[in-house]
Amino acid sequence: KEQALLNIALNKEYGNNLKATWIDVKKAYDSIDHAYLTQCIENLNLPDWILKYIKVIISKWKIDISVGPEKIMSKKIDRGILQGGCLSPLLFVLCMDPLSRKLNEKYPKVTVQTDAESYSTNHIFFIDDLKLLAIDSSTLSAMTGEAKEFLEVIGLEINKEKSVTNDTCCEDTATLLEGVNSRRIPTRTSFEDVQSKLIARVERLFHTRLNAKNLFSAINQHAISLISYHIGNKILLCPGCKEHLYLPRTQLGRGLHSVDKEISTRRAAILKVENNNKTHLALIKGFLKVKYRLVEEVTKKSLEEAQLAKLYNEIEKRKLHSKLYKARKNELLSVSGSSRWLKKGNIRPRNEVVFCYIQNRNVFWGADGLCQRCNKSGKTVDHLATRFEKMLGHDYTRRHNEVVRCLHLLLLNRYKFKSSKRIKSHSVQEILDNEYGEIRVDTRIKTDVKIRNNRPDVFILDKKKNKITLIEVGITSQDSLQIVETEKLRKYNLLANELGLIYKCSVEIIPYVMTWDGIVTKYHKSHLKRLEIPMNEETYIQSIVLKKTLETICFDRRKGLESGLNAEESWDRASMDENGDKTENKKNNTPHISEEGTTLDEPTNNINKESDLEEETEVVKEVEENI
Repeated sequence: KEQALLNIALNKEYGNNLKATWIDVKKAYDSIDHAYLTQCIENLNLPDWILKYIKVIISKWKIDISVGPEKIMSKKIDRGILQGGCLSPLLFVLCMDPLSRKLNEKYPKVTVQTDAESYSTNHIFFIDDLKLLAIDSSTLSAMTGEAKEFLEVIGLEINKEKSVTNDTCCEDTATLLEGVNSRRIPTRTSFEDVQSKLIARVERLFHTRLNAKNLFSAINQHAISLISYHIGNKILLCPGCKEHLYLPRTQLGRGLHSVDKEISTRRAAILKVENNNKTHLALIKGFLKVKYRLVEEVTKKSLEEAQLAKLYNEIEKRKLHSKLYKARKNELLSVSGSSRWLKKGNIRPRNEVVFCYIQNRNVFWGADGLCQRCNKSGKTVDHLATRFEKMLGHDYTRRHNEVVRCLHLLLLNRYKFKSSKRIKSHSVQEILDNEYGEIRVDTRIKTDVKIRNNRPDVFILDKKKNKITLIEVGITSQDSLQIVETEKLRKYNLLANELGLIYKCSVEIIPYVMTWDGIVTKYHKSHLKRLEIPMNEETYIQSIVLKKTLETICFDRRKGLESGLNAEESWDRASMDENGDKTENKKNNTPHISEEGTTLDEPTNNINKESDLEEETEVVKEVEENI
């Protein structure tokens, strides 16, 4: 920070006309010669015990390569300094110190005059980053040659591609910056250059086999860092809901870093120093206050909260996208529990895209009017996902049975009927019995008294604990979630009482209920604990519910049932078997899932598109008026 401010001060003192060379060293830490390092330490005249200690440490540097518990290779380090150790930066600085001394002794300096005294230097050094400053070309050329010669002697090499200069005298050593580029002013060319590099990095990551969560982490660390390095320009992608990308995975988002958020948070950290000095950078505070409508003092915490609130406010303006996030305002619903498939799931990136797309409910864009199957309700995702009675006998039952199948396999492993985790090949048997327990699925339970509700989804008799558990599964909509969960909990009260008398044991009823888009209540966590369902199983069930819902919606759309202006261009009919495999049509832009992966072609017209440029312009104007 201090070095950066010093650099600004020196250039302003000379009217931004200084000659400069920025030198980047190739693999600086990895290339230091150990003999030279030892000589530098000896020349410091340190006490013998310190000198011996450092020499012993250097002699023991090595790398062990292990596969599991077995070490397969050991390699002694002959060159370079280990990174990550607290002593390593100091050792590297000691190696660079002779160059700093030589530059100060041999070459003229540039000076900044203060009230009491002056400050003079001809270079700025920070670890392996070196900037040479001179008033004329001849001095800069001599200093650059001195630095190049010194680095070669100690085993280091200048990286010409990453090193730059603003004078032709050094263009053989560093890349020459000309015109506006030498003043670090962003141009369209620089934006396009950063964009092409960013896209290339993201494309390389997409060719890997990372799951969705790890892919987003890799993009955040490897790709978006490029933008943060060059300029604070946010990424604008075009999914169904842009804000869905930037929300944390614990809050129904996908966890992509917003460059705008990162830059604003970094600015908040600078404010404390700059505000005390009354510099122009202190105006950032006014900018942030206006942009995020902050009333209190700008802090990192308040800024992050305001940024999240801004994302949610944008979502609430949209009729379709806001439906998913109604759970935030309902204290009986759990946002963190509803986000498990995003936070803990091992899902393919393409599948995650279409799952989020269906959650955004923007599938039937451009379609107005009633559902052409029932001619009663509007054609919406919610209607087709849970409220269309004609689908109850097939699509909804198939989705419900997939959840039961997952629970059934878990129970079979627990009660030692089998030891397998392969859900795809698992088939549900109505009645299973062994010495540990008895499991029945969708079977009428005989009792002494006639009871209407006597067919729970899963009946478990634990013979070791002398305990009966009744599990009832429900997949519903967000509006009916609490009602359905309560009904499932009370539905078998009479049956539970009778079973307690017949088997002379305790009986508990546990509902397993969620919405078609994965929303659960705050009580769902306790139900999971009682059922002893691991988190990976829960995340898989959430994703399978989304997948089966998606197949239902896409199948309906592929059959050409949407209405509105684009009805004549409706989708060609597609076939889908019981496993959800579908035949692709080139004209079809509907997302689909197959064994090979998931593809998504988004609508060209986005009803939720907004102008970020206009928003930024208005904020800047408002700040200028308040100054």
